[in-house]
Amino acid sequence: MLKKFNKVLDELCYDYDEILERQKIKQEWVDQLREMSKISKFVPKILDDKQLAIFVNGCNSNTEKSSKWIHMNYKLRSTTPEFFANRRFDAPDVIDALDTQCFAVFPSTPNNHFVFYHCLTNYNPRKFNFDHAVKVFMMMGEAMLAKEGPRDGAIFIYDLKGSSFSHVFRPTIHSIRKGIDYLQSANPIFIKSIHVLNSFWIMELIFAIIKPFVRKDFYDIIHLHPPGASLDKIFENDVPKSHMPCDLGGDLPPKIEYYDKTRKLIENFTDYFEIDDENTNLKLDQYVDSEEYKYRDKYL
Repeated sequence: MLKKFNKVLDELCYDYDEILERQKIKQEWVDQLREMSKISKFVPKILDDKQLAIFVNGCNSNTEKSSKWIHMNYKLRSTTPEFFANRRFDAPDVIDALDTQCFAVFPSTPNNHFVFYHCLTNYNPRKFNFDHAVKVFMMMGEAMLAKEGPRDGAIFIYDLKGSSFSHVFRPTIHSIRKGIDYLQSANPIFIKSIHVLNSFWIMELIFAIIKPFVRKDFYDIIHLHPPGASLDKIFENDVPKSHMPCDLGGDLPPKIEYYDKTRKLIENFTDYFEIDDENTNLKLDQYVDSEEYKYRDKYL
């Protein structure tokens, strides 16, 4: 498996030396993270430097924080199958999400931030599955990280156009909390801001419900924009018009073009997800003596 994994990384993933230079990452920090992550029973023992560098970058080169972040990342991968199991392009839940929703990566901003977008394309509440949507959104982000390498951060744009009261109450609190836990405690991309477009009154109630388990610093980066609201602040502070599709007020081609490219991106990473999922699910004792890498309570 290791040989196949390295081949996939070489063919699909970013140029390592180029990213070390662009993001000012030192090899010694990557090496330190590799050693520190060995104490976790969740972090796979087969990890490429390219994967480790993503966590180093996402935690601003703080290896202590990186080691906790990567542990939480793989812990959630192992304990949240609804988001991370069977990440295949042809899996029914993946196809279901791609056929009823728009997942799109827009061009990275001049400030070196990814821009990830999501909206509904089928407004029937019965066609919406929150778990499937989160799964594909995370696949989109992971594929872009692997392809282009880490950047200084990301902008998330969730467009609620077509959403209704029924959509809002389809996900369980458990799933919502798991998704938030991942974003604020395990996501390897620094999130600069989250914009919720076409937000309506019920969203304020939802945010009041989830606020107790959302960190203040994470809560503060979420911005609600009601229907018809100007997007000028987004253009000024996060994503300039030159990097936004025309159907969102920008200068780029319609978002459907970026959806098509993103769908193809996920399809192209089929082998990557298959091998990475297999690697994540391998038992620790297949590689090392369990006592040597005993799980430590401080990481719980």
